[in-house]
Amino acid sequence: MADTLGVVLAGWLMPQHLSVTYWVYLAAALIAILAISGLHVPQRQLTKTHSTQPSLRTILRAAAHLLVTQRRLRLLMIFDALFSALGTTYYYYFQTVMTAQHFSGRLITTILIASMALNIVAIQLTPWLQRHQTQHQLLYGLCLSMIMALLSAFSHAIGLLVLIYLVINSLMALIEPLFSNYYNQLIPNGQRATLLSVASMVFSLAMISAFPLIGWLIQRVGFAVTFGSCGLLTLIALLSLYGYARRRAVQH
Repeated sequence: MADTLGVVLAGWLMPQHLSVTYWVYLAAALIAILAISGLHVPQRQLTKTHSTQPSLRTILRAAAHLLVTQRRLRLLMIFDALFSALGTTYYYYFQTVMTAQHFSGRLITTILIASMALNIVAIQLTPWLQRHQTQHQLLYGLCLSMIMALLSAFSHAIGLLVLIYLVINSLMALIEPLFSNYYNQLIPNGQRATLLSVASMVFSLAMISAFPLIGWLIQRVGFAVTFGSCGLLTLIALLSLYGYARRRAVQH
């Protein structure tokens, strides 16, 4: 909510009051510093002696061992990175579509606020979804939702592209708390910071590959065809993985 409202406020201020946006940002940063200053390390951690603290090398070796031995964790990181990279790419490149279509400031604001509301709803749904669906069901559901949204882009209808933008943003909002829960369940406290950094790095690598490639394709064949094709390729990959999983289940 704060992120979206900040974008809307900055968009409203920048044409006539650019310097004010920096003062607002400065005020928000000071408030954040005050909030951070209220955080304290638990007393039980302060009383630990230095000798009981594992070295950085020990932490890295334990994290690497966990990553090698935990196949599910590796697959979750890869899924998270690829899914998030695809959604993030649509989010940023759709902004060029809004510019090319000469969306008014009021329309862009409406889209952003609608996206914010849907994101909040999606986040609130996460605990309910986890209670009523298994991890495999949720991941397949996320994949199918993304595929259906992207395949719809083949229609070239601008209204449908806006709807896809809202759906993909909602899916992106939903997976953040979802994967946070999954990682917390699989990663011990001692290696959590290190392995979450690894997950962030995998996402960065996916973005480095996907963002320029999709941008190049948009220049060649257009926005709608590019993302529709991404949906088609994702569908083929999902069907291939499903078939592979079924064959392995039969063999065992």
